[in-house]
Amino acid sequence: MANYYIGIGGTGARCAEAFIYLAAAGIIKGDMQLLIIDPDANNGNSSAVENLLTYYTTISREGQPRNPNSPRTFKILSSILPAKPRDPVLFQVGVNNDGAVPGLWNMPQTNERQFIDVVEYAACSQKLKSFVDLFYQTEDLDMRLGVGYQGRTNVGAVALKEDLEETRDRERGGLREFLVALTRDLQNGEARVFVTGSVFGGTGAAGIPTLPALLKGLGEQDLPANQRANLRWGCAMMGPYFIFPRPSAAEAAHLGLGTDSTLHPIATQAALMHYAHTPPAYQHVYLIGAPFRGQTNDANHPGGSDQRNQPHYAELAAALAAWDFFSLQSTDREEKKLHFADTQDNGIDRGVTWETLPVGVVGAPGRRGELAQKLIAFTTFVYVYRNILHNEFITNQSYRDSDMYKDNFGTLSLEGYAQEQSLVALNAFCDNYLGWLRGISQTGGEAVRSLFNWQAFEARDVSSCELLVGNLVALGTPEAPRLPNYSRTGYQKIMEILNRTKLDSPQTQSPVGLLIYLLYAAVYEFCRQNYGWPKK
Repeated sequence: MANYYIGIGGTGARCAEAFIYLAAAGIIKGDMQLLIIDPDANNGNSSAVENLLTYYTTISREGQPRNPNSPRTFKILSSILPAKPRDPVLFQVGVNNDGAVPGLWNMPQTNERQFIDVVEYAACSQKLKSFVDLFYQTEDLDMRLGVGYQGRTNVGAVALKEDLEETRDRERGGLREFLVALTRDLQNGEARVFVTGSVFGGTGAAGIPTLPALLKGLGEQDLPANQRANLRWGCAMMGPYFIFPRPSAAEAAHLGLGTDSTLHPIATQAALMHYAHTPPAYQHVYLIGAPFRGQTNDANHPGGSDQRNQPHYAELAAALAAWDFFSLQSTDREEKKLHFADTQDNGIDRGVTWETLPVGVVGAPGRRGELAQKLIAFTTFVYVYRNILHNEFITNQSYRDSDMYKDNFGTLSLEGYAQEQSLVALNAFCDNYLGWLRGISQTGGEAVRSLFNWQAFEARDVSSCELLVGNLVALGTPEAPRLPNYSRTGYQKIMEILNRTKLDSPQTQSPVGLLIYLLYAAVYEFCRQNYGWPKK
């Protein structure tokens, strides 16, 4: 089964960022085609995802060992590599054919392009102009589209449809490659498309109904009816969950509703009423919002590179919604399901915890434990590599004398330009992930206090991080019910496990892939011992 993910606008890009982190952590399964659709080509949120995809594909190309064996007189603990060999976990999802397919929709345009040009107003007859004037104000027609649709869904619905159709056959435009892969996979069976976007802005609210309509409009020669029947749609509709400073009166008059977050609930109500009367063609809809809307930007940026918002836990919920949709055993073409979850328990709001994160019904309750343990282990891996190992262990090349290196690398070497570039990409990806977590702690406030020990992510110096690595999870949670076993000696324990690890052979030609594999195996075993997880 083929899976496709589309993020629309700045909010869709931010949700895609969370989805990529779940893929890196080994939570998402199967290969993926991902596309960000945003008419604001320089949007800071979309550009951040483009960079993240570059780092991800560089890392995922580094082959990790598969089905490795450890000798009978092995140094590694049996729980790391049990009798049944353990396959690699991290960075295993193939995204966009290992980076060969564009991840961002390429819509060439200038900042001077106006909506009046999109509808070809000047060429209309006087009667048609009068008809258009019934639906669009002068400021709508004069609106410049260089930074998106700025809360004007009536503008975005027309402009986005026109632009998508115009770029449908453009080489390296992103959309063409996405549709080619999708129509190819539909020949072989069911394919699933998951769309994420806001229903309070311009681009997301316009794009959510437009994308299914775009494929529905393909001719029989492009997408035969028997193949069209294999298409399944899921959607995370993002309701209001953040705020930003209000614009001045002059800015609001010029830029529209999307630049005033206090009006997002009103825009959401209007969009949902429209969807209720004209339902988009989605089999599964996840409506996501937040009761407390934290500020995610210090200034009001309607678009462009400065619109790089802080992450929010609602975006993690959207990524988990995609995980649920792609994990469904089967979906019926005619079914219509609205998914609901909250953090309430007998009238008490428990907040965003490992027990309340929405994981769907597939495989629960084991699914919840899988999510928590993989995210905790991945976070520990990232913390150790980014904050401790990259400089002390890699840049200074102190790994040469370690038992881990002597016992496993053989003729492989971590030195050289190619290896350096991959390690730099790994470090950059880890840095982005830790920044993402810190952002969630800041925008989520008290609501997310029980996920991680957030103070540990504020540490920067190596000695502090070595002391804190065993205390990344908030105490009193199912995944950390008591004081960690290695509360002050976590880093030493990880290195002890790592240096006791020995494989029969590298089982890969990639030294960076081997390093990722060995370090994660040691980190996972450390987490199991540290937090008292059961053996698998």
